[in-house]
Amino acid sequence: MYVRGLREALLRVSAAAAVVVGANTAFAAPVVTLSIDSIGIYDNYTIQAETLPNGDGTYGLSGIGYGNNFQCNWDLTVNPDPSITGTFHLTNLNAATTTFVVLASLPIGSFGAPTATGGYLGDVTYNDANNDGNLSWDPVNASTAIYMSLINGANYQGINVPSGPAFGTGVTVTSSRVSFGLPGLTQAGPAASGTIGIRLSFQLTGNDHVDIPVFFQLEGGAVPEPATVLLLGVGLAGLALIRKRA
Repeated sequence: MYVRGLREALLRVSAAAAVVVGANTAFAAPVVTLSIDSIGIYDNYTIQAETLPNGDGTYGLSGIGYGNNFQCNWDLTVNPDPSITGTFHLTNLNAATTTFVVLASLPIGSFGAPTATGGYLGDVTYNDANNDGNLSWDPVNASTAIYMSLINGANYQGINVPSGPAFGTGVTVTSSRVSFGLPGLTQAGPAASGTIGIRLSFQLTGNDHVDIPVFFQLEGGAVPEPATVLLLGVGLAGLALIRKRA
Protein backbone atom coordinates (compact mmCIF):
# COMPACT_ATOMS: atom_id res chain seq x y z
CA MET A 1 0.00 0.00 0.00
CA TYR A 2 2.82 2.37 0.86
CA VAL A 3 4.57 1.79 -2.46
CA ARG A 4 1.35 2.25 -4.41
CA GLY A 5 0.58 5.47 -2.55
CA LEU A 6 4.09 6.70 -3.20
CA ARG A 7 3.75 5.90 -6.87
CA GLU A 8 0.48 7.84 -7.08
CA ALA A 9 2.02 10.85 -5.32
CA LEU A 10 4.99 10.82 -7.65
CA LEU A 11 2.67 10.63 -10.65
CA ARG A 12 0.81 13.70 -9.43
CA VAL A 13 4.06 15.65 -8.91
CA SER A 14 5.34 14.57 -12.32
CA ALA A 15 2.08 15.62 -14.00
CA ALA A 16 2.29 19.05 -12.39
CA ALA A 17 5.90 19.41 -13.51
CA ALA A 18 4.92 18.33 -17.01
CA VAL A 19 2.33 21.11 -17.15
CA VAL A 20 5.06 23.61 -16.26
CA VAL A 21 7.37 22.15 -18.90
CA GLY A 22 4.62 22.33 -21.51
CA ALA A 23 3.93 25.95 -20.66
CA ASN A 24 7.60 26.82 -20.96
CA THR A 25 8.25 24.98 -24.24
CA ALA A 26 5.08 25.93 -26.10
CA PHE A 27 5.93 28.47 -28.76
CA ALA A 28 4.19 31.80 -28.55
CA ALA A 29 4.14 33.97 -31.65
CA PRO A 30 7.66 35.41 -31.88
CA VAL A 31 8.11 39.17 -31.66
CA VAL A 32 10.51 40.38 -34.35
CA THR A 33 12.49 43.60 -34.03
CA LEU A 34 12.98 45.55 -37.27
CA SER A 35 14.96 48.74 -37.81
CA ILE A 36 15.93 50.84 -40.85
CA ASP A 37 18.51 53.61 -40.57
CA SER A 38 19.69 56.28 -43.00
CA ILE A 39 23.26 56.65 -41.81
CA GLY A 40 24.51 60.22 -41.50
CA ILE A 41 21.01 61.65 -41.88
CA TYR A 42 19.70 60.48 -38.50
CA ASP A 43 16.59 58.98 -40.04
CA ASN A 44 15.45 55.88 -38.15
CA TYR A 45 12.44 53.57 -38.14
CA THR A 46 12.17 50.83 -35.49
CA ILE A 47 9.34 48.46 -34.52
CA GLN A 48 8.78 45.36 -32.44
CA ALA A 49 6.02 43.39 -34.13
CA GLU A 50 4.26 40.15 -33.18
CA THR A 51 4.21 37.67 -36.05
CA LEU A 52 1.17 35.74 -37.30
CA PRO A 53 1.04 31.92 -37.54
CA ASN A 54 1.18 30.47 -41.06
CA GLY A 55 -0.32 27.13 -39.99
CA ASP A 56 2.83 25.11 -40.70
CA GLY A 57 4.87 25.96 -37.60
CA THR A 58 6.25 29.15 -39.10
CA TYR A 59 5.18 32.76 -38.54
CA GLY A 60 4.83 35.63 -40.98
CA LEU A 61 5.39 39.35 -40.81
CA SER A 62 4.67 41.85 -43.59
CA GLY A 63 4.59 45.60 -43.43
CA ILE A 64 5.91 48.93 -44.57
CA GLY A 65 8.04 51.56 -42.84
CA TYR A 66 8.75 55.16 -43.79
CA GLY A 67 11.49 57.61 -43.01
CA ASN A 68 12.19 61.02 -44.44
CA ASN A 69 14.66 59.42 -46.84
CA PHE A 70 13.28 55.93 -47.48
CA GLN A 71 10.33 53.64 -47.91
CA CYS A 72 10.90 49.99 -46.96
CA ASN A 73 8.49 47.07 -47.36
CA TRP A 74 9.22 43.65 -45.87
CA ASP A 75 7.77 40.17 -46.20
CA LEU A 76 9.36 37.81 -43.66
CA THR A 77 8.87 34.26 -42.43
CA VAL A 78 10.41 33.19 -39.12
CA ASN A 79 10.63 29.85 -37.35
CA PRO A 80 11.30 29.38 -33.63
CA ASP A 81 13.71 26.53 -34.57
CA PRO A 82 15.12 29.22 -35.45
CA SER A 83 15.34 30.82 -38.90
CA ILE A 84 14.64 34.10 -40.69
CA THR A 85 13.84 34.31 -44.40
CA GLY A 86 12.20 36.93 -46.60
CA THR A 87 12.74 40.00 -48.73
CA PHE A 88 13.25 43.70 -48.05
CA HIS A 89 12.12 46.20 -50.73
CA LEU A 90 13.73 49.59 -50.15
CA THR A 91 13.40 52.83 -52.11
CA ASN A 92 15.80 55.71 -51.51
CA LEU A 93 13.66 58.86 -51.31
CA ASN A 94 16.73 61.07 -51.08
CA ALA A 95 18.12 62.65 -54.25
CA ALA A 96 21.68 61.74 -53.20
CA THR A 97 23.36 58.36 -52.74
CA THR A 98 22.50 57.25 -49.20
CA THR A 99 23.80 54.61 -46.78
CA PHE A 100 21.18 52.34 -45.23
CA VAL A 101 21.31 49.74 -42.45
CA VAL A 102 18.40 47.28 -42.19
CA LEU A 103 18.17 44.90 -39.24
CA ALA A 104 15.83 41.99 -38.43
CA SER A 105 16.20 40.25 -35.05
CA LEU A 106 14.41 37.12 -33.74
CA PRO A 107 14.36 35.95 -30.08
CA ILE A 108 15.49 32.33 -29.62
CA GLY A 109 15.99 29.72 -26.91
CA SER A 110 19.35 28.30 -25.86
CA PHE A 111 21.34 26.01 -28.15
CA GLY A 112 24.54 24.27 -27.15
CA ALA A 113 27.69 24.21 -29.27
CA PRO A 114 28.34 23.19 -31.90
CA THR A 115 25.36 24.56 -33.77
CA ALA A 116 24.76 24.07 -37.50
CA THR A 117 24.19 27.16 -39.62
CA GLY A 118 23.50 28.32 -43.14
CA GLY A 119 22.33 31.45 -44.90
CA TYR A 120 22.30 33.46 -48.08
CA LEU A 121 22.10 36.87 -49.67
CA GLY A 122 19.68 36.13 -52.50
CA ASP A 123 19.25 37.28 -56.08
CA VAL A 124 19.32 41.01 -55.33
CA THR A 125 17.62 43.25 -57.92
CA TYR A 126 18.23 47.00 -58.05
CA ASN A 127 16.86 49.41 -60.61
CA ASP A 128 17.03 52.99 -61.84
CA ALA A 129 13.62 53.92 -60.48
CA ASN A 130 13.89 57.63 -61.33
CA ASN A 131 15.14 57.04 -64.90
CA ASP A 132 18.13 59.34 -64.56
CA GLY A 133 20.52 56.75 -66.04
CA ASN A 134 22.58 56.50 -62.84
CA LEU A 135 22.37 53.37 -60.67
CA SER A 136 24.61 51.85 -58.02
CA TRP A 137 24.13 49.45 -55.10
CA ASP A 138 27.37 48.99 -53.15
CA PRO A 139 28.93 47.97 -49.84
CA VAL A 140 29.40 50.84 -47.41
CA ASN A 141 33.16 50.21 -47.43
CA ALA A 142 35.67 47.42 -48.00
CA SER A 143 35.48 46.19 -44.41
CA THR A 144 31.68 46.15 -44.01
CA ALA A 145 29.75 43.21 -45.48
CA ILE A 146 26.46 43.97 -47.20
CA TYR A 147 24.92 40.92 -45.43
CA MET A 148 25.85 39.99 -41.88
CA SER A 149 24.23 37.21 -39.88
CA LEU A 150 24.12 37.74 -36.12
CA ILE A 151 24.17 35.29 -33.20
CA ASN A 152 23.58 36.59 -29.68
CA GLY A 153 23.81 40.12 -31.14
CA ALA A 154 27.39 39.57 -32.39
CA ASN A 155 28.59 39.42 -36.00
CA TYR A 156 28.74 35.83 -37.24
CA GLN A 157 29.05 35.37 -41.02
CA GLY A 158 29.19 38.12 -43.64
CA ILE A 159 28.53 38.06 -47.39
CA ASN A 160 29.45 40.51 -50.12
CA VAL A 161 28.47 40.32 -53.78
CA PRO A 162 29.85 41.93 -56.93
CA SER A 163 28.10 45.26 -57.41
CA GLY A 164 28.88 48.68 -58.76
CA PRO A 165 27.53 51.31 -61.14
CA ALA A 166 25.20 50.62 -64.04
CA PHE A 167 24.17 53.12 -66.66
CA GLY A 168 21.12 53.44 -68.89
CA THR A 169 17.73 55.00 -68.38
CA GLY A 170 15.55 52.68 -66.30
CA VAL A 171 18.25 49.99 -66.16
CA THR A 172 17.76 46.97 -63.83
CA VAL A 173 20.60 44.80 -62.46
CA THR A 174 20.39 41.42 -60.68
CA SER A 175 23.26 39.94 -58.67
CA SER A 176 23.37 36.16 -58.17
CA ARG A 177 22.75 34.53 -54.79
CA VAL A 178 25.75 33.94 -52.51
CA SER A 179 25.41 31.49 -49.61
CA PHE A 180 27.28 29.81 -46.75
CA GLY A 181 26.64 26.46 -45.07
CA LEU A 182 24.05 25.43 -47.67
CA PRO A 183 22.51 23.10 -48.59
CA GLY A 184 21.96 21.27 -45.34
CA LEU A 185 23.29 23.69 -42.67
CA THR A 186 26.87 22.47 -42.98
CA GLN A 187 28.75 25.33 -41.26
CA ALA A 188 29.51 24.77 -37.58
CA GLY A 189 28.60 27.67 -35.35
CA PRO A 190 28.86 28.69 -31.68
CA ALA A 191 26.42 28.16 -28.85
CA ALA A 192 23.44 30.48 -29.21
CA SER A 193 20.99 32.17 -26.89
CA GLY A 194 19.06 35.42 -26.89
CA THR A 195 18.65 36.27 -30.60
CA ILE A 196 19.63 35.57 -34.15
CA GLY A 197 19.48 38.28 -36.77
CA ILE A 198 20.37 39.61 -40.21
CA ARG A 199 21.85 43.05 -40.82
CA LEU A 200 22.09 44.65 -44.28
CA SER A 201 24.45 47.59 -44.83
CA PHE A 202 24.64 49.23 -48.27
CA GLN A 203 24.68 52.38 -50.36
CA LEU A 204 21.99 53.09 -52.95
CA THR A 205 21.89 55.89 -55.51
CA GLY A 206 19.28 58.63 -55.14
CA ASN A 207 15.62 57.86 -55.80
CA ASP A 208 16.42 54.25 -56.80
CA HIS A 209 15.07 50.91 -55.57
CA VAL A 210 16.49 47.57 -54.38
CA ASP A 211 14.93 44.17 -53.53
CA ILE A 212 17.04 42.06 -51.14
CA PRO A 213 16.14 38.40 -50.37
CA VAL A 214 17.82 37.00 -47.24
CA PHE A 215 17.96 33.81 -45.21
CA PHE A 216 19.65 32.62 -42.00
CA GLN A 217 19.04 29.43 -40.02
CA LEU A 218 20.58 27.84 -36.96
CA GLU A 219 20.09 24.37 -35.49
CA GLY A 220 21.59 22.69 -32.47
CA GLY A 221 20.92 20.69 -29.36
CA ALA A 222 18.46 22.61 -27.21
CA VAL A 223 19.62 23.27 -23.64
CA PRO A 224 17.02 21.84 -21.17
CA GLU A 225 14.97 24.46 -19.35
CA PRO A 226 14.88 24.41 -15.51
CA ALA A 227 11.40 22.88 -15.42
CA THR A 228 12.55 20.05 -17.68
CA VAL A 229 15.49 19.36 -15.37
CA LEU A 230 13.07 19.38 -12.41
CA LEU A 231 10.80 16.83 -14.07
CA LEU A 232 13.69 14.52 -14.88
CA GLY A 233 15.00 14.83 -11.34
CA VAL A 234 11.61 14.01 -9.82
CA GLY A 235 11.26 10.99 -12.06
CA LEU A 236 14.71 9.59 -11.30
CA ALA A 237 14.41 10.18 -7.57
CA GLY A 238 10.98 8.57 -7.53
CA LEU A 239 12.14 5.48 -9.37
CA ALA A 240 15.07 5.08 -6.98
CA LEU A 241 12.82 5.40 -3.91
CA ILE A 242 10.22 2.96 -5.26
CA ARG A 243 12.95 0.40 -5.99
CA LYS A 244 14.34 0.83 -2.47
CA ARG A 245 10.92 0.47 -0.77
CA ALA A 246 10.03 -2.53 -2.95
